[in-house]
Amino acid sequence: MRKQKVDWSDDRSIIRLVTELQENSWICEVRTELNKDDKGKIINRRLIQVWFTYPKLITVVRRFISDFSLVIDGTFSINRLRIPLLVAVSQLNSGKTFPIAFSWCPEEDIALYSYF
Repeated sequence: MRKQKVDWSDDRSIIRLVTELQENSWICEVRTELNKDDKGKIINRRLIQVWFTYPKLITVVRRFISDFSLVIDGTFSINRLRIPLLVAVSQLNSGKTFPIAFSWCPEEDIALYSYF
């Protein structure tokens, strides 16, 4: 994945998304699945999930959000590809809901939530 050239003309490129996030100071982590041949040599990687947040969000979370409430929910059909977006939110001391982190994933399952 790291060695793949970014196709800037392809709006659907997940590598483009990860590159944009990293170049714009977002904290970004990816979860991949390694595919190996019979000898154990890695032949390719498949991107499973992209998790991201912004450093300022983490600062606000540490200062203003109580440590007992965190809600993670998935939203569907918000993009052309219908890829779910997981969003973690909590409540500020003022009572307002505040986003903490986000994750693009192909589907919702226990492993995806655990990684999130």
